[in-house]
Amino acid sequence: MPRGMIKIIQRGGSDQGPDQLEKVNDAFSKFVDSLSKFEVLPALTLQDYIDLVRPIPPPTDEQIEKFASFVSEAKSWYKHLRLWPPEEVFHFFIDPFAGFDCLLSPEGTATFVRRNEHTPKFHQTWMTTAAYHERFGHLSFSSEAGSRQYLQVSGCHIDSVPIDGFIDQNPVRDVIYWAQDRPRKLPPEVFETSGCAVSGIIHPLASCVWVWESQFGTDRRRWPIKTAETRTLFRIRKWLQARRQKMTASSAENQKRSIQEANPELEALLRPIREGIRGEMIKAMKRMRGLVYQTI
Repeated sequence: MPRGMIKIIQRGGSDQGPDQLEKVNDAFSKFVDSLSKFEVLPALTLQDYIDLVRPIPPPTDEQIEKFASFVSEAKSWYKHLRLWPPEEVFHFFIDPFAGFDCLLSPEGTATFVRRNEHTPKFHQTWMTTAAYHERFGHLSFSSEAGSRQYLQVSGCHIDSVPIDGFIDQNPVRDVIYWAQDRPRKLPPEVFETSGCAVSGIIHPLASCVWVWESQFGTDRRRWPIKTAETRTLFRIRKWLQARRQKMTASSAENQKRSIQEANPELEALLRPIREGIRGEMIKAMKRMRGLVYQTI
């Protein structure tokens, strides 16, 4: 079974009767069961993958840098990942259907649809397929961390054929489609080359006070001392302790509100670490590009 919470989003669900809701629940149960097929897929060979993506222009340096910034905020990583050290490995690859909506039937059959101004918008990262390709080319990434959301659609027409199913925009699988419904795992060479360890610090809201209050309240592990990053974390701990000592009863309410917002002092401390992780993302994408397109 997949990691993380799975959530179905229904449009107009409050107007559905018991029979319709039961039908929806049955379809979703069947759909969740179908996701297990992605765990046992065969992998493409490296040559097959290179042949598949050869017609797609390689991402430019600018697109790679923009994609690193996009991925940094694609989910609430400060909630889903350890803040330190980086443990969750993200993988980057070229996907012929990057930027498309993936419409999965209850049986797990995939149909890809170009996003435009009239297609459903249900996530903060939504953009049209044309805008995605302009900004990022066909770059995609995978990480199993975090929750997953699926939007139920009914009567969606593809080539004048009505289709019911679930829109999947979750970047959780290192899977590409050789054709519309022929999923395959990435070649092992691409998977190994494209990996980058990421921590929750990558998200800008990791500089909220409450994030670190929670971190130091639950994480009792010892960090290695002789690194610039862990010295910064010790500085954050001392900064929080001093902040608590200065807090007065009269300022408690203001302090309570401020811990929900990004703190400039924390941001200044975390920015070098965040930029270091982002730099590793960029290096991983360039390694992948060099392997697949045989360029530097």
